[in-house]
Amino acid sequence: MTETPILFSIALLLPLSALLTVIQRNPYNALISRGVLGAVSALAYTSLGAADVAVTEALMGSLLIIVLYTIAVRSTMVIRLGVVRPQGTPSASVETVTAAIKAACRKKYLRFETTDYGMVEDAINALKNGDADILLGKSDAMVVFTDAAPEHPSGDAPVLVYRPAGLERFARRISMDTGVIAFRRPDTEISKGNH
Repeated sequence: MTETPILFSIALLLPLSALLTVIQRNPYNALISRGVLGAVSALAYTSLGAADVAVTEALMGSLLIIVLYTIAVRSTMVIRLGVVRPQGTPSASVETVTAAIKAACRKKYLRFETTDYGMVEDAINALKNGDADILLGKSDAMVVFTDAAPEHPSGDAPVLVYRPAGLERFARRISMDTGVIAFRRPDTEISKGNH
């Protein structure tokens, strides 16, 4: 009879840790609470006398799943920004937009990587190949994208070009926050790749 309060406490921890896992906004915190859920489950199985199920839960539910999810989250939650700087000339407006993108990534728990490109052709190839998700540069450097636009921006205005792989809302938000003009690269010109 002394086991009943212990079992009741463990049974109460199961839905609590499951709820904590579901309501987490940060994926890394969700991974930690998922590990706690697996450990509590293993403890519940052990206290009920199912040692084989407890070992399986500890190894699969806590250890293996957490490692696999960590790898998946780490590899997919990244925004790769390609900054086009012909002759390496920095631009204050481009730096402002880069800082806004970095801040937006932080809010969404995304990693942020940036690569500088000296030639627009290299940047376009990076966008086509999936090495960059967003390109940013001054209008005069990004003329390849802005020529067909109804309003051609001035030479120092920053221009944002993004892949259509789910970045439309993100690019629109950056555009509204910073005043940068955003263009979506057409689907037909981008290889589907493994992104």
